[in-house]
Amino acid sequence: VEVKLPDADDKRLVEIGKAHFPKLKVQLLQRVAEHMGQTVPAPGATAATTTMPSPAEYLDTLRACDTLKITPESPDWKNVVQMTLWKHGRSAPKEEEEEDGDAAAE
Repeated sequence: VEVKLPDADDKRLVEIGKAHFPKLKVQLLQRVAEHMGQTVPAPGATAATTTMPSPAEYLDTLRACDTLKITPESPDWKNVVQMTLWKHGRSAPKEEEEEDGDAAAE
């Protein structure tokens, strides 16, 4: 039996994060949820198939942030998100300077 649960929004992810990591600051829980919501969908994904990160992916990311002392503002953030989201072909959002650099190269 498979039950499809609705995607968790940022608010729900933060609630889940509080339950699993009560010692982490709420601001970190919120920033991680917001940044994970900006992930790039897998190639060929449509609006109908693009989903928010799962609670498990969010918790994996929080655990990595806590263990490695990383925040969404850290230089290694993109690597953490890529590792926690790779299973579904998603990736971290492009950094602004990368996008600007790509546009300048064209």
